[in-house]
Amino acid sequence: MKRAVLFSSVMLGMASWGASSAWAQSSVTLYGNLDVAMDHARKGAGRNSIQGLGLPEPRSQSLTRISPSISSVNQFGLKGEENLGNGLKSSFVMEGEVRPDVGALNNDGRIFGRQIYVGLTTPGGEVRLGRQYAPMFYAYALTTIDQLGATDVFAGAITANNLQIRQDNQISYWAKSGPFLGELTYSPNAGVNARVSAARAVATSLPPASATNGEILGGATAAAESTSDRGRTFGLLLGYRTEAMTLTGAYHQNKFDVDVGIPVPTFLPLFTLKDYQGVVVAGKFVLPEAKTQLAVSFHHGNLNLSSAKDAALKSATLNTISFGVRQPLDEKLSVGAEAAYSKFSNFTKGGDNAFVVLADYQLSKRAALYLRAGQTKDFAGSQSIATSTTGLNVVGGPLSGLASLGSLETPLFAGLGVNAGGRTSIAAMGIRYSF
Repeated sequence: MKRAVLFSSVMLGMASWGASSAWAQSSVTLYGNLDVAMDHARKGAGRNSIQGLGLPEPRSQSLTRISPSISSVNQFGLKGEENLGNGLKSSFVMEGEVRPDVGALNNDGRIFGRQIYVGLTTPGGEVRLGRQYAPMFYAYALTTIDQLGATDVFAGAITANNLQIRQDNQISYWAKSGPFLGELTYSPNAGVNARVSAARAVATSLPPASATNGEILGGATAAAESTSDRGRTFGLLLGYRTEAMTLTGAYHQNKFDVDVGIPVPTFLPLFTLKDYQGVVVAGKFVLPEAKTQLAVSFHHGNLNLSSAKDAALKSATLNTISFGVRQPLDEKLSVGAEAAYSKFSNFTKGGDNAFVVLADYQLSKRAALYLRAGQTKDFAGSQSIATSTTGLNVVGGPLSGLASLGSLETPLFAGLGVNAGGRTSIAAMGIRYSF
């Protein structure tokens, strides 16, 4: 590809935003990105997010690793398009995510777990069918100053629900005119099992994902359509983009009506998850003289809940604000920083803050060296939530609490996450190559 593929997922979505009306000839393109680093990480002890199980509390960990996707996401893909004439164009994308540290596939082992869809573009807009990114993903992917890797706290900290990133069974409609963009999406089941838990389809310390044990939102076996509204998802994206400014806003809604629990060793229900609604507004600004990039975003989300034990428990509402700045020092070297703060306004009243400092040196158009160092801190909160299971309570901020319940698959810091009331830090030096 002529451009760096670090934002390929975003650029594929925006491919015709601002483009001319003349379509390219029929073509198929292979593209990809490899990003591997050596890092040193420390995860503080903190506490278990689910209290009352009698399990030992977490212990501090300190380790040195070879880690993938620190500054950008490892991926490979094929995309193609064909000019059909009369203003019509057909297209497809098939994109997977790899782990070069161990030679495995991510996204629960799916070959094309990032996205796979077929599309038809007409003079009135474009329709796509298949597994696709959520509108909310595009809202912050277009405005972050980094590249959506495991240390991109601007993007990662505002996700409260895996289905804000990708959705199965999605139909999307895109309309683009000059600097303006609009997208509307619907899925009959974007990826919700009959039960929700932190279980995975791949090998973990928990029982394997199933209809009995539950599964993370967006899990590999969670998207079978049913006669119920379980997993029904709507989304909307609005955008405006020029060389100096990008503004985005997105809305996300999920229907659930499922039990959330923990599979230890049999499923213990904690809450009934009814639905989720979230909005995000974000902007990125480029100062023309210094070429400084400034970014800011605000996210508000609400998980509607019920608990047989805690009658006052109606929802888990969270708010997140993120900032970012990047400064090119010359044609090859740039430095920057990001920070984010997220807090439950009710529920546990816990919160999280995170920051990262970064430096990138372009060896060529395709190859780069980078440094990343950052930290996330969880505040356990001022109250614990009594669940529907006697003796069990939930503590912690959004990053720790939502990950333990299967709503959020924490990508920050290459899967380390953070324990309730704990602190996680990382320092990494890596290489990436795009093709």
